[in-house]
Amino acid sequence: KDIVLVFGCGMIGLGVIAALGYKGAKVIAVDINDLKLEKAKALGANYTINSQKEDLEKKIFHLTSGQGVNVVIEAVGLSETFKKAIDLVCFAGRVVYIGYAKEPVEYDASLFVKKEIDIKGSRNALDDEIKEVIKMVESRKIKIENLITQNYLLKNLGEAFRVWDKNTDKVTKIIIHFS
Repeated sequence: KDIVLVFGCGMIGLGVIAALGYKGAKVIAVDINDLKLEKAKALGANYTINSQKEDLEKKIFHLTSGQGVNVVIEAVGLSETFKKAIDLVCFAGRVVYIGYAKEPVEYDASLFVKKEIDIKGSRNALDDEIKEVIKMVESRKIKIENLITQNYLLKNLGEAFRVWDKNTDKVTKIIIHFS
């Protein structure tokens, strides 16, 4: 059973957490926003860590008996989390970058070889993966209502954008209804 660390509890990170929970992985969610971490817990995260309030490395190595996690999924896009992913993954582990780096990231590339880690980038899903997500949602084992924070009619689209703009740390997903 893999122990997976997910950096970032925005919409993408929360979707990953829900899918991992569905598949039975042990999930550690990391963010700096307690509201988002609560959503991560509701979607299946076994552990949540606010990296501004807790010592991230100490907590991860405690939870993994000093080994590090099997998989890190980076869904933030910050240089700091890109690098931290390499530090926290175990030997022969995997790092998957979903978040786009907003600036160049410098690594000690020798760690890739020393730790024998696999590094992948991901930006789009394949048809089979989309079908699998639909099955997960249809099974009702993933509570997508935990991802939706507001609903608006199309005629109130402007209001929806204003709410999102003023509350980006509290809004996960807004649904626009066409009728």
